[in-house]
Amino acid sequence: MEGASADSTMAVRDEFFLKQVQSWAQTALASREQSFGEVVRSLPGVDPCVVHEVITSPEFSAAYHLRWTLITSDVPPMEWRLPVPHPLDFDWRFAPSTITDLTRDLMNHGESIVLLGAPSLWLALHGRGGSPWLLDVDHALISAASAIGAQLRLRLCDLLRDPLPSLEGSVAFADPPWYPEAMRGFLWAAHAVVRPYGRVFLSAPPLGTRPGVAAELDEIIKWSEGIGLRLTSRRAGAVRYAMPPFERNALKAAGLLNFVPYDWRQGDLLVFERRPGRLQPRPSPSDAPPDAWRELAIEGVRIRVDVAAPSAGEDPRLVRIVDNDVLPSVSRRDERRQLARVWTSGNRVFGCAAPLILWQLLNGEAPPQVPANWVDAARQQVQDLVRLETAEYGS
Repeated sequence: MEGASADSTMAVRDEFFLKQVQSWAQTALASREQSFGEVVRSLPGVDPCVVHEVITSPEFSAAYHLRWTLITSDVPPMEWRLPVPHPLDFDWRFAPSTITDLTRDLMNHGESIVLLGAPSLWLALHGRGGSPWLLDVDHALISAASAIGAQLRLRLCDLLRDPLPSLEGSVAFADPPWYPEAMRGFLWAAHAVVRPYGRVFLSAPPLGTRPGVAAELDEIIKWSEGIGLRLTSRRAGAVRYAMPPFERNALKAAGLLNFVPYDWRQGDLLVFERRPGRLQPRPSPSDAPPDAWRELAIEGVRIRVDVAAPSAGEDPRLVRIVDNDVLPSVSRRDERRQLARVWTSGNRVFGCAAPLILWQLLNGEAPPQVPANWVDAARQQVQDLVRLETAEYGS
């Protein structure tokens, strides 16, 4: 059967990947004793939960000495002028050192800069006197830009589907979710908004991100050549990301937060030259419709509800689907994501029999057919969530 064959192939690929992670970890520990955090930071973007799985397995040699040292370094404050990242956006913000490096690199290519994603880089460039454009899908950025009070160039845009503004930058920086469809869509958009012989920077997943990444990147680089983007350099581990609140909570739920550096996540930096020529046809997004999640922000906490999910009655109360309500993973491959009907910016996920009714309640409506005790309980659950998450990452 086709499905069984695909499952078997995936299992073999995962097994090979885990053996590769084991080899990387053994190499890292071969020269000297290291802490868990040092090992994680030295590997090419391997998720700490995967590293933990590998080094605690019976196959991992006891001859390698690993220290479990608590991380005591200060975590830099989050940029509160921007909305709190939401896990459904796969939104990681750059670490301060990377923002400094990228700001310098981009400004060296001229002042006509277009950012596809990367709102933290957008603010940094503006702070240095630049006037970059930001194309981003996050509607919460509108209120952020308004609160800053500056003439920031922002265009809300689904880069895989929406028409693009007419721009001709000297350089573009693309920071897509690290999946092939998104990377192709962002690269096509970058080609569209950069003049001939301009540069396109792409943040890309390193080899340890998941099984099959190396082949995916090879295919994307080959595809990019076909649309007029010539790879000029590839810098492994050139960018670092600061751990967002949703990832902090995921690692805390997995019992690893206190052992992992805040900037453990790294990315490769691919640089392309935009060749002259006509813009090629836009890559088609998947047949799946865009997500139907709707968002309400309460005291800075972003709560999303899957209003298109089928209802199973009229009960709007939140239903526990994982221990302590925090999903201990940020990977799209986690099958538990399919159970979520309510999702917070702190990576808390819940089921809900009537997500549309819950959404109506959050927006001040009270459907008369819903028992009052259910309405009161659902509202109290949301209030408790907001209180909990504002205590975790501020208001």
